[in-house]
Amino acid sequence: MKEFLKVIFSAALLLFSDCLFAQHNRSQRIFVKNPDAIYLGAFVSKSSINESEHIILDAPTDSLTVSSSLPILSKRFACNKLSYEKAVADMIEAANLSNFGSVGFASTQREFVNYADLNVLFGQEIDIESFLMTKATAPSTKTNLVFNVEHIFADFAADIKKREFDAEKLNGLEEDNIAYVSVVEYGRKAVLLVESNLGEDIVKEAINDAFEKGGIRSSKFKDVLANCTIRYISLDASTSPEELDLDPVERFVNYLENPVTKEDFKSPMSFHLSTLNNGMYLNEYP
Repeated sequence: MKEFLKVIFSAALLLFSDCLFAQHNRSQRIFVKNPDAIYLGAFVSKSSINESEHIILDAPTDSLTVSSSLPILSKRFACNKLSYEKAVADMIEAANLSNFGSVGFASTQREFVNYADLNVLFGQEIDIESFLMTKATAPSTKTNLVFNVEHIFADFAADIKKREFDAEKLNGLEEDNIAYVSVVEYGRKAVLLVESNLGEDIVKEAINDAFEKGGIRSSKFKDVLANCTIRYISLDASTSPEELDLDPVERFVNYLENPVTKEDFKSPMSFHLSTLNNGMYLNEYP
C-alpha cells in the first residue's frame, strides 16, 4: 500500500483531480458530519446539509428493504436507525470479508488557494475552524497541497415510493425541504493538507517519499517536512492514543492500508439523497 499510495498520487492522476475540482458547487455524494444520525431511509432537511450537522426529520415511513453491492441477501427493516443498523450488521455477518473486494476508489492531489476549495472533497460546505482548527480562510504559505483518498467498501440502498408518504406523517413539514437517504456508503476517507513556504517540487518529493516509507523516515526529507504544516483529517472517530503519537503521514497511510473489518460498517462514510418523488438530489454549496 505504501508504494501504491506513491503511485496513485503520480502526475497521471492530476487530470482526474482537476476534473473533480472543476465540478465544484454541486454534489450527489455527501460525506457524513454526524454519523450517529444518518441511516438508510432517514429524512433529512435539505437546508441543513451545509450546516455543522445534518438534521434528521421526524417523519416516519413504512418498513424498507435494504440491498447491497455485497454478494449477500437483502433484508427488510423497520425505518429507524436501530433496525437499519441491525440489518446491516446481519448482512455483514453473512459476508466473507476475508475475500473482500471494493465498490469504488478515488484519489486526488492538487494545490489549493483557499480552505473553501476543500468543500468539493466533502460535497458540502465544511466548518473550517472545526475541521482544521484554524480561523483563517486561506493559508499564508506559497505551496499548499491536498492529498485525498476515498475507498468505498460497500453501499446499501433502498427505494421509497411516493405513495408511502402522506401529509399526516410529514407533520406539516415543508416537502420542498425534505429529502431521504437513498444510498449509504461505508469505507474510508483520509485527507492530508501540506502547507509550506518551500517550493512545490521538493515538498511533493518529500511527501511521496513518506508515502512510500509509511511515514516521515528519510533523513533527506525530514528537514523539508519539518518546515511544513501537515494536517491529517479522517472520518474515523476511533483514533487510539497510540495513533496520536504518530506523524500525520504515518496515520494517513496506516488508516488506509489496515485490513477491512466489521468495524468499518458501523459508521457510514457518505450518503446520497433522493427527493420525495425519487429524483436525484444534488447539494449546492459555496
